[in-house]
Amino acid sequence: MKRILYFLGALFLFMSCNQEVVNKNEVREYVDLGLSVCWATCNIGGASPEDYGDYFAWGETEPKEHYDMSTYKWCTGDNGQMTKYCTRSGFGTVDNKTCLDLEDDAAYVNWDKRWRMPTKEEFQELHEQCDWTWTSDKGVNGYMVTSKKNGQCIFLPASGYREGKKRRSEDEEGDYMTSTLGVYPIDMNSMYFGAKKAACSDGRRYDGRSVRPVCNIHAKVVTVETSAISDTLATVVGEVVADNGFDVFERGVVYSTSKEPTLEDKKVISGRGVGTYSAELCGLVEGTTYYVRAYAKNSECVSYGDELIFLTTTMHNGHEYIDLGLSVKWATCNVGASQPEEYGDYFAWGETRPKSTYNWSTYKWCNGSYTSLTKYCTKGYYGPVDNYYGPVDNKTQLELSDDAARANWGGSWRMPTHDELNELKEKCTWTWTTQNGMDGYKVTSKTNGRSIFLPASGYRGGGSLYSAGSYGCYWSSSLETDGPYSAVCVYFDSSNVGWYGNGHGRNLGQSVRPVCP
Repeated sequence: MKRILYFLGALFLFMSCNQEVVNKNEVREYVDLGLSVCWATCNIGGASPEDYGDYFAWGETEPKEHYDMSTYKWCTGDNGQMTKYCTRSGFGTVDNKTCLDLEDDAAYVNWDKRWRMPTKEEFQELHEQCDWTWTSDKGVNGYMVTSKKNGQCIFLPASGYREGKKRRSEDEEGDYMTSTLGVYPIDMNSMYFGAKKAACSDGRRYDGRSVRPVCNIHAKVVTVETSAISDTLATVVGEVVADNGFDVFERGVVYSTSKEPTLEDKKVISGRGVGTYSAELCGLVEGTTYYVRAYAKNSECVSYGDELIFLTTTMHNGHEYIDLGLSVKWATCNVGASQPEEYGDYFAWGETRPKSTYNWSTYKWCNGSYTSLTKYCTKGYYGPVDNYYGPVDNKTQLELSDDAARANWGGSWRMPTHDELNELKEKCTWTWTTQNGMDGYKVTSKTNGRSIFLPASGYRGGGSLYSAGSYGCYWSSSLETDGPYSAVCVYFDSSNVGWYGNGHGRNLGQSVRPVCP
């Protein structure tokens, strides 16, 4: 009794491996060669890999005794006028169909909806991604086709072809149909081979040829997007576009700090079946790069979508920053903004609050004019000796009490120095782009590939906002020493990124992008 149970158990395991049960009496086996489709182990009509099986005219689903134009389903007899699958008017009724409809596919009709005839491209993939060795299997000549990717193989017997009522080239040549129409509508494309050569070529549609079916056991999965990324959370959207006839009983997201995550890494399950779904990733580490893929699992295999990469944010004193691999870390937003593409507030240099009017009469550090500065002055005069800027204090860097970033965000936040802005300019790639409908620069580190977005927020003069959407101007904390009425800032438009110092008044309202250690 134990021996019988053991035998039945082993038989069950064998039947479960790489096989598809069509009905109680018939099993279709396939081999996964690591290609875009899996290949059947036998021809249609064959009981084993070396059996020739049945022969079909292209677009017909039943074998027959006589194969010529007069018996061909898709023409008007002996005159060669095609009634279906025609791309040229001289060959019949043009419908521009170049690939078999499933109802005319011998594999789909004779086996199961999961099976079909291979396309020209799939046979070419089989030819290019496998080693073809002419051999004999149980006394039958043919090619052993061995995958270069995983070493698995199938055998294609040299089954010849049928012309009229005769068999041709059996055990010498093979001619396997694809589902693809030929260059001329009277022809179709096939994989033709002999002992010394195998290649795709065109041949007459009405001759009888072998069919080796293919199936796709992998669900079509797409990793749609990542969103709502914070320091410890992220949301990933995936979609099972098609199940290819194998029910998806589990779908979700896999993620890791290493590339190409699998089910061996962390995962979040998000239901089953075809459709769009989302998964929330929790417990992430701030400032860390993660790799994520959608997945779908059926009875045969696990399928993965393309890999997406995201970086969790890092926080300092309640505000996010990005480590670009530079001497300081850069905030993701301007002071006064809650999103990277928002303009935020505008500040005169050395002032810590926005206001309605930006001119010298409202500027904190002068007595109504740039010639009467009261703080941050390195020259007592300009031009003739009697034209004064103000009392010299030789302060060239903003004190933290006058730093808009420190005053508004606290912690260790501050405005960048001239050198730090220059480092951002020189050690990053600046790409003019649109983010959430706002124009500006995506600034990407040449060191680690991470990026920030600087919107073209314009500037404020008097009571007006100028050049928003086309021009950006961001303060540094550094005074322009040649003319202390100016401070250094980085400015840009869609075609240029540069410095603006002398002549750019401290009284203007401009953006501030903070940095921290």
